[in-house]
Amino acid sequence: MLEKLDSIRWKKLSHFRCNASNIPKAIRNLTSKERSVRLDAIWTLSEDLHHQGTVCETTALAVPFLIELLQEPEVEDKLNIVAFLSSITFESLFDYAHPAAVFFQSYSDEYVESIWWESACASHLVRSEVQKGSSVYQQLLLAQEQPFLRGAAAYLLGILTDCDDQNINWLRSQFATEQDEGVGAAIVLSVGLLSDDRPENTAWLQKIFDTETSLFLRINAAIGLARSIPQRVPEPVIDLLVDSIGNPSEVASMFDRYPWQFDSLLESEIMQYWCSIALNRVGRRSLRSLPTLINALAKVSHEVSYEIARYILNIIFDSEAMPDTLTVEQLSDEQRLGLEAIANSKQLWLGYSENYILYYVASMLQDFGLPTRPEKLQAFLAGELTLENCNGLDDIPF
Repeated sequence: MLEKLDSIRWKKLSHFRCNASNIPKAIRNLTSKERSVRLDAIWTLSEDLHHQGTVCETTALAVPFLIELLQEPEVEDKLNIVAFLSSITFESLFDYAHPAAVFFQSYSDEYVESIWWESACASHLVRSEVQKGSSVYQQLLLAQEQPFLRGAAAYLLGILTDCDDQNINWLRSQFATEQDEGVGAAIVLSVGLLSDDRPENTAWLQKIFDTETSLFLRINAAIGLARSIPQRVPEPVIDLLVDSIGNPSEVASMFDRYPWQFDSLLESEIMQYWCSIALNRVGRRSLRSLPTLINALAKVSHEVSYEIARYILNIIFDSEAMPDTLTVEQLSDEQRLGLEAIANSKQLWLGYSENYILYYVASMLQDFGLPTRPEKLQAFLAGELTLENCNGLDDIPF
């Protein structure tokens, strides 16, 4: 086991904290019989090889050894290994550098481009290495024990988009005989993540949404449909997603079965988070969901509030940026209501200060031509400022 681990010159490599000489020890510690040692090892890998949503070349070099460990019967905590692989693969789908990169106006274009290029190359390397373990993840899903691990394996297959046709067909065939509700829901979600508007797959998801009695399965089918056919998703699908955000049901706890890697979220919030992401694929569809979303915005964590706030903006502004000439008097009642909820949301602005910008929130507001600070958004709503003199990148300190 791990015979080739020392063939890599780890000391010559680096990761997000220092040189990578600690990585082989962390990988070996995943085979320890002591659970605390294994947990420390996965924490080390998560901190050093996956930093703030980005990966590095060293991350890709570690992946083959993690896949090797998944094939060893005596290795415990395989769920954590699959969760780590899912996390680095999910992030690598986006091919971006640090979110603050869009605000690096004080740096040269060449420097910013180099950051993006380095991150994109590392992302592709990671995804390619994780993809090589597809047959291993399929075997984990076929195992009759550990339903949490089986569901995690199904989810990982669902974010490996480089061979989506192969994985979709295989996952659908497995769903036909699956007995565990949680594993079945993970398969449904994965098919939805892979589908991309393919008629046979969207029809399959729609059938599950229409005919299954399990709410857990129906919510996962709804997420998949919103991702697959965002412009044509049926209203009942949107209604279920909105209701799942505003009124988390008893099935919300079942979302904790998946390897989401969101330790700061409660079980119900994981479901709300993914329903919000799905709705943001849809964009504006109906203003009648606004009161439910505003109510939820006041109750969820910072991470979830961001996705809900973005969907509120998509609804009230029809997914379009506002012109600089817009005045508060020109806002509709719904637009004013949504902006007031966002401007005064304690959770959305958690951690904000005059000297500390929340980059994700600022970027979201900038996309809609709005002020990137809560006090300036409040001043706009009070008629004290216009959009022309209170938005844009100049509003963000470096």
